[in-house]
Amino acid sequence: MYNSYQEKSAPHFTPGDWHSYGKNLDSITNRITFTGNNVRQEAAQLRNSVTNTMSWKLKDTNQKLADRINEVDQWFRNLDRTLREVTDAIDRLSEAKQEVERNIAANLPFHEAAKEVLNLRDRRRDIDLVEDGAYHEVKKEVDLIHEINESLREASRHNWDHLVELKEQRDQLEADLKDKDLALKIDRFQLSLNPTATNIISLKPWPADACSAGECPVSLETWLQNCLDKRRDAEDAVAKATRATNDSWNMMRKSNNDVRHQRDATQFALRKRRHETLQERDSLAAQRKDLKDEIERLEREMQSIEQEMDISRGNLKLVQTRLENRKSRPRMELVRDHPTFGMEEELRHVVESREYLAQKLRDVKNMLNRTQQHLHEVEDDLQRKERSLAIETTCIELHERPSKSPYQTDIAWLAPMNTTSTSHYTNQSINRGTNQRIMDRHMNECMPRGAKLDPEYQLVD
Repeated sequence: MYNSYQEKSAPHFTPGDWHSYGKNLDSITNRITFTGNNVRQEAAQLRNSVTNTMSWKLKDTNQKLADRINEVDQWFRNLDRTLREVTDAIDRLSEAKQEVERNIAANLPFHEAAKEVLNLRDRRRDIDLVEDGAYHEVKKEVDLIHEINESLREASRHNWDHLVELKEQRDQLEADLKDKDLALKIDRFQLSLNPTATNIISLKPWPADACSAGECPVSLETWLQNCLDKRRDAEDAVAKATRATNDSWNMMRKSNNDVRHQRDATQFALRKRRHETLQERDSLAAQRKDLKDEIERLEREMQSIEQEMDISRGNLKLVQTRLENRKSRPRMELVRDHPTFGMEEELRHVVESREYLAQKLRDVKNMLNRTQQHLHEVEDDLQRKERSLAIETTCIELHERPSKSPYQTDIAWLAPMNTTSTSHYTNQSINRGTNQRIMDRHMNECMPRGAKLDPEYQLVD
């Protein structure tokens, strides 16, 4: 009979193996499930830990960024305030420097006027060319204004040096503030970023320690010390500029007071000298009048003596003729009688009188010559005094002129040189001389009446 069942060659397992295999799978499943649960718990813990850590790190970074922004902003405000102080110091110092230069320019007319007065007073002649009080005051004014202008120029140079230093500090502060402003914008923008800003943030191919590896070479201590140094240097420059500004204003006030007081003293000395010269001129004019009157009296006396001598000459002829004629008496009649004694006495008296008159005439002539010579000396000195008086009056006017108007156009050294009329006037001033014209006018005012045609009163340079 044909057997249709054929046993497979695959291994066969027993029921125990089957049950063991099922239990093994169950145990493996339980173990895997337990392990998976543990892994999931650990993953959840890790996720929570990473989330918390990243959140806290982000908050810490944001807080540090905010603190850094506050620190930079505080230094920005401090340096900005320092910059404003530097700018104000520059403005004040520039104003003081300009005022110093204006003072120098304002002193120039006074200085030129004083030198012109000295040069003009040197035109006095002979005994009138004295180093009087007015000379010393004018000389003192020239030296004082020169010293003041030199001091003001030195102060202007120092102010310029301080201005250069202040502008350097201003430029450095502006550059530093510009950098800090840019840094603040960058940090504020970084503070505004968050992990969800996917359209702004991106991965960068930088190492984790890129900033500490050379991208940020400045340490916080160096940055802070740089800020302190800039503020200290700027404050030192402002303090120096403030002292220079105060010194400049004090110097200008003192110099203006000194110049004003010295000019008042010079004016007083010039007016006093003019008054003395005027008194001396009047005294000489009175002396000249007295001398001329005395000359007239001496001339009249000479005429009287000459007339008396002419009269005595007739008496002399008469007595001599009588004596000569009486010698013609004959013999015994030729006696020395009383008429003879009288005639001889008369002759002796007439001769002595004529000798006395001749001697007195010589004395009167000598006195007349001495008086005329002294009159010439007085007139020469009077002419010098007239010239000196005109010079002193001109000096007073020249010295006062800058105070009345510092922009006079009728003095060559003060005239602006940009107009045709001024150039024409300057040529006239050079050809004739402004001071000479002023002297001529004052000479005409001070000269006595009727003396303009007298050659003795004509001044010759």
